[in-house]
Parts: sequence; C-alpha cells; structure tokens
Amino acid sequence: MNPDLRLWVIRLMALAVVLLFALPVYGVFLEKKFTVCRDQGRDVLCDSYVVQQDDFVTKLFKQRGEISRQDMPAFLEIFKRLNPQVRNIDLIYPGQRILIPLKLIAPDTLEGQSTGTVTIPLITITNVPEKLQGNAVEHVVVAGDSVSALIAGRFGEYRSEAYQEAIEIFRNLNPDIKDLDRIRIGQKIKLPVPSIRKPAESPAVFDKSGQPVAAQIDNKKPAEALVEPKPEPVAPQPAVEGLKPEKPSLKPAARTQIPSRKPHITTVFEKAARIFQADLMDKGEYFFHREGEEDLRLALSETPVMGLGSGKRVLFVHDNQVSEYDQAVIKSYWKNLIIVRIMENASLRELLTPLCPVLSGGDCTHSLQIQDAGVSVTVRGDYIYDSPDGRGKVCLTLIEDRNQATPQTIHRYLDGKNIQVSEWIDAAVYFGQVSGLERGQGGNAAVTAIPCSSPEGFIEGLAAVFGFEYQKNVEVSFPYAGFQIKTLSNLLIAPSGQRLLVDYGDLYGDAVESMETTGFHVIQIKKGADAMGMAKDLLNGLSIPFEENHVFWVADRPRIHNTSIRTPGVFIPSRKTGQPKVFIALERIPEKLLPFFNGEGIQVVCISR
Repeated sequence: MNPDLRLWVIRLMALAVVLLFALPVYGVFLEKKFTVCRDQGRDVLCDSYVVQQDDFVTKLFKQRGEISRQDMPAFLEIFKRLNPQVRNIDLIYPGQRILIPLKLIAPDTLEGQSTGTVTIPLITITNVPEKLQGNAVEHVVVAGDSVSALIAGRFGEYRSEAYQEAIEIFRNLNPDIKDLDRIRIGQKIKLPVPSIRKPAESPAVFDKSGQPVAAQIDNKKPAEALVEPKPEPVAPQPAVEGLKPEKPSLKPAARTQIPSRKPHITTVFEKAARIFQADLMDKGEYFFHREGEEDLRLALSETPVMGLGSGKRVLFVHDNQVSEYDQAVIKSYWKNLIIVRIMENASLRELLTPLCPVLSGGDCTHSLQIQDAGVSVTVRGDYIYDSPDGRGKVCLTLIEDRNQATPQTIHRYLDGKNIQVSEWIDAAVYFGQVSGLERGQGGNAAVTAIPCSSPEGFIEGLAAVFGFEYQKNVEVSFPYAGFQIKTLSNLLIAPSGQRLLVDYGDLYGDAVESMETTGFHVIQIKKGADAMGMAKDLLNGLSIPFEENHVFWVADRPRIHNTSIRTPGVFIPSRKTGQPKVFIALERIPEKLLPFFNGEGIQVVCISR
C-alpha cells in the first residue's frame, strides 16, 4: 500500500485485530462518520478527535492524513483555520475536541458530502483469530450486577462514545445474551477490557483513484506491528518566585507535550484561561522594582495575572488589594495592563462578565439576530463579542452537560455567518469544551416541493405528505330537496380507509350537509385562499393539530441562552410514534439550515410558485 495514501489513526482501530467473535465473510465491521469542512473554497475531509492524556502534537499530526505527510506547513495552516479556538498547537489539552484535516476532496466525491457529514466503512473482516481472547475477562454475575453498570465502570459514563462502543463489543463477545437487561446470578459473561481501545494506525480508506475503500483484515496473516512515536522531552519551565525583571514577561515556556489533565479544574481563573486560550499566572510571586523603596510584591495566588493572545495582560483584584499608586508601578512595567475588579469568591460568570469586554475590545451582548431571506435566526448566549482575531463574532455559553449542546448543523450554519459557537460544560465534577459534533449530525436534507399554481394541485401534493390518496372527478350521489343528485367531486382516502370529499367552493347552502348524510365528510377549501389558508383548511378538515409560525429552539436548554429559528409556515407535530413531524414553509429555507430540520426528524415541505 502506498504510504502516502495512509490517512489517519482512529482510537478504536485496534478492535479490528482483537475482537473474538465471528462475523460474516467480508461484513462491514467498523464504520465512522467524518466531517466535511470548507476551507478557502475547498472541501476538506476531517476527523473529529478528542485529545487524550499523553497525546502529543507530533504524534497526532504525523499519524493522521495525507495532507500532513505531503506538506506539513500547509496542514498546520488548515488546522489553525478549522480550529480557531486553538491559539497555540503546543497548548491543547486532554478532553478538548479538535478537527484534524485528513484529505482535500473534490465536490461530490462522497455520498452526503454536501451535508457536511459522510459515513465511510473502514474495515471488513474475513475472520478473527481465537488466540486473542486475552482482550476480554470472564465475570461471574452477582446480585446487583447489570451490563450497563459493568460496562460504565470500565469505559465511562453511559452516554459517552466509549460506553456505546463497549456495549457493541460486549454483544459480540456474548452472542448468547439476546437481552442485555436480563442476566442471571451465577452466569458467566465476557467483559471487554479498556485496553482494547488503545489507538492503532488505520489502513487507508481511499484507493489510488481517491475513492473510499474498506480495508480487509484476515487472520491468516500476522498483524503488522504498530509502533507509536515516543513523546519529545518536555522543556523545564523557569521558576517564577523571586523574579525581579526589568520587563516582566508572561510568555510561556516552549512545550511540545500536551499537559496531563488534572482531576478537575479548581479555580474560575483556570476555567477562564481555558476558555480564552490565555496564559495564567496564579502561583508564586512577582516583584517590581521601586526606586528608593522596597520592591512591590505581587502575590499571584491572591491577584492572578492572565496573558491574552492580543498581548494584553489582565490583573484581577478585589476590594483594595492593590492601591492606585501600586497599580501605576505595575503599569510602568506592563504598558498594556488592564485591571479588572471582581468580587471575592466570584463565580465563573461573575469573572467572565467584566473580562469579556476586555477580550473583545468592546461591549458584550447576549443576543444577535440574523435575517436570512424570510427566516429569522436569533443567536443567544451568555456572551456574544467580537472575535479577537477579527473573524466575526463569538457566542460563548456555559452549559450543564452535553445534552444541552448546540448541534453541529447549527454550528456549520452560524460559521457561514462568521459566528463561532463556543460552549463549555461547567459542572461540579467536570469542566471542558463541547463541540457541535456532540449531537445533531444531520444528514441528507430532503425537501418536498408542492406546486401552488392551482388549489387542486396544492391539496393533492399536501395530502400525499400525510399518506392520503387523492382521486379527482369522482362521481358522488346524494339526496337533495327530494331528488337524488349526482355530481363530480374530489376524493381523499385516508390510510385508515376513511373517505373524505374536498370541495373548492362549488357547493352552496345545505348541499354540504346533504352530502354528509351519505357518510362522507366534506372538507371545504375557500375560494381565493392563499397557501397558508388552504393548508389550514385541509388540516382543520382532517382534524390534524398544527401551529402557525412555530419557533424552533435548536438545543435542549433554557431559552434565554438558546438559539431559535422562526419562519412563516405551519408546523405539524408528530401525531403517532414513528410518524415524522412536518413543517410547511411559506418562505424558502436556506440550504444550510435544512440539515438541522432533518436531524430533528422534521420533514420540510416547501411551496413552489
């Protein structure tokens, strides 16, 4: 295999050579979703990756993607543009999600490429060697055991990616267990061990022509040894205590290894530094020389200093910790110093509120409205401010867990409007950034178009959306004024078999009542009604509940910090389990918003004129 076509390392690729179960010959064993990003007018296939402890920059870059092998400087520039939140590639942290560019791809190379998400089969397996049983341990079920608890105890929280993957491994290790909720005391089961998830280098997923191809693993040939590069030595950091510089500096020591993750971030200053990719000095002391006086001592644990990417420095003080005279002394050394006063024991929001304007160089707001054709999108967050790099706006929001994250479909849409979504989980036991990739991948955005050139055509198209059969010019006989009248009407047949007649304003007086005595229900569409009026007449006649001008909230969190979409139309919630929700849009919905509706299970119906 041409080494230039080897693309990347994925965390679960080791599963291809360690699982114990038998699969059908050439069955797809592992598929993965990749993100397609736009960079300077080109499509870039990207891998969403969560930085792990002991990862280091050169390992991640050299093992992933043909771009980094062919032209490392170009790769770094693409990486920086796709990850604006990473200001220093030597200062990325475990738990941080990044996009790694893998390959430049031509338009329409992959199915679903235009939606921003593609699924590629990575590995097929012909057989798996039995000698690799060592990657699972036998466990005897005791009272209180459950599969979910046993897996979560080894692979992490229930909703995590690692947990979901481990559940699939468990199913294959224990094919005799059909219902994971039913295991019995004394039963012997096999549990995967966490080391099964150790990363290994993946085979290529593109052939020489650039088309995706699934690699095959055959147990008849020994697996190729995979050697991970050793991390480079970490340069020691200079001590801070006792410094007495003429020009104090906050420039960090050069580091090529990613710092190990702490159990959790303990201070709001550390959290703020993570959010703004800033350098924090909160330990030790700084001394500033004063002519004819004792040197000014600055205890960093009491008055932390934050160095921003713009070159500004921020000194945090509360009450009268630093007098105006001492402030002038410090500013004589740090010309671009800004002093921010905060409350003692301030919360993260109380710290971010005065810090945000300093970062952006202007005021912070909480909402921003976008008018996109006939659609109104209102972006809401804790803080919306000018991006320090001059590329549009940043919407910063603190959330409680990943379930409150904004979906990737909205990330992509807002990114096209030069608005970067920055969301951070701020919980008692965890703090970290959340990517839009956490939920709502979306998919192929299908739209049903209904012509509105005639009432009959519009009703026929709309009825089909709800599964009704529409028949034109059906002869109907009914008693009227002592006579048996025959007329032509339009018939709707519901999936349940119920029959309804549709009248377009041709029946008058008590004729409708006479027709309904024959067992038909008559739906009357008012003459001259617009598309909205006809849709409402039909839905009312079918007894289908609906909402006009519905507001769509993109995330599951309080509305004060939630982005919303409003556009004229009729929204029909799901009436039964398994039935799609339907939105009849009276205005054209921007193409980049359609994947959001698709990801939410909403069928979009547009009116073509």
